[in-house]
Amino acid sequence: MKLTSKISLILVLSLCISKTHARLIDYETTRMKSTAGTGIATPLVDEASFLNPSTLAYFNMSALYLQKTNIDSTPENANTIESDSLGVVLSDTKGSMKGNISYIKQSDNNEERKQFAASMATMAGKNSAFGVTYKRINEIIDGDKKQYNVSSFGVSHFVNREFSMGVVVNDPFQVKPHETRAIVGLQYMFKDYISLMIDGGADYNKELSTSSLVRAAAQFKVYNDFFIRFGASEDKGRKEKATGAGLTWVQPRLVVNFAIKNTTLNEDEELNQESEKIKETSFSLSYRF
Repeated sequence: MKLTSKISLILVLSLCISKTHARLIDYETTRMKSTAGTGIATPLVDEASFLNPSTLAYFNMSALYLQKTNIDSTPENANTIESDSLGVVLSDTKGSMKGNISYIKQSDNNEERKQFAASMATMAGKNSAFGVTYKRINEIIDGDKKQYNVSSFGVSHFVNREFSMGVVVNDPFQVKPHETRAIVGLQYMFKDYISLMIDGGADYNKELSTSSLVRAAAQFKVYNDFFIRFGASEDKGRKEKATGAGLTWVQPRLVVNFAIKNTTLNEDEELNQESEKIKETSFSLSYRF
């Protein structure tokens, strides 16, 4: 075999070996999908472990949350792959120390993630709260098993009844690659009918221009017990753009959520991801008691 042929063969094999794969995106509740992940400053129970654990402190209830999401992933120049994810959250916010536990399972082709999380929160003054989340994450990525113990810290504050703000620091000890970041969120409510939300953040160990995250969403109250939401986000650090929309029906003890989210991933060797379009259809029930 000629030298040039050998070199060509080596280059082809190298490209095959370094080929990127589909990446499991972050788990989100149905409500989060409707806002494209926005909500750091929004007081929520079921979403606290995934957004801002401190907001648990503002509630006095117990809740059981169940979620199922169907996922259609379409890598560039490839067929659509169907997968799903499941989530369970149990919250107890009766008492001075609030908390919840959650379990999620995600799968996508040859990748899988199982996560157990526990969150705790307490008031830090009349209108402020502090919370912490611990996550034990088990992943199988292209046959390689990995385990991470990740923590997140959050604070939130109500300036008044209409305006709230929050700050979250995810994985400050840099345990999991591409997980570390600080995010600031704001929410403003107009007369109980319209809520505007915005989040912004970045990995503080990297340049802002390459790791920034921006999310924005709006919620509209329809009649007395229906809410509709729309959201959009751009995450430069993870080469990800998304839009979402959803509907919520609220009853005294039952909350029903439905959402659709569309995500576009750009190829990136460092993130081990290929260009891909993802459509998620999510449904959840939350029973309050």
